[in-house]
Amino acid sequence: METQEQLEVCIKQWNKLDNEINKLKAFIAEKKALQRSLTDNLIETMKTNEFNKVNTNDGTLRFKRVTNRAPIGKKQLKAALLSFYDNNEERAAKVSQFILDQQKVTVTETIDRRIKATRAT
Repeated sequence: METQEQLEVCIKQWNKLDNEINKLKAFIAEKKALQRSLTDNLIETMKTNEFNKVNTNDGTLRFKRVTNRAPIGKKQLKAALLSFYDNNEERAAKVSQFILDQQKVTVTETIDRRIKATRAT
C-alpha cells in the first residue's frame, strides 16, 4: 500500500511540474516573439543610421551581418556541369568558380547582447 501511495504522490508532483514547465514555455514563447519584433525594429534602425554597436547600461548591442552560401546539391551540381562544362575537360579550372557562383547566398542579420562582467570585490 505504501508504494501505491508513493507512486500517486510522485505522479502528482510530476504532473504539477509538467504543468508549470508548460506555462513557463508559453511565457517564454510570448517573450521571444516580442523580442523578435523588437529585434527587427532595432536591425532596421541600426542599418538606417549605420550603427554597428550601441552601448547600454549593462553592456552593448551589436549589429552583425552574416552571409552564408547554401550547400551545393547533386542536382544543382549536375545542372551546372551540364550547362557549363559540356564534357570539355580543358575547362575544368573554370568549373569550380562557376559552381561557386551558382550557390544561393543568404544574409542573416541579428542583434546580440554583451553583458558586462561583474567583478567580485
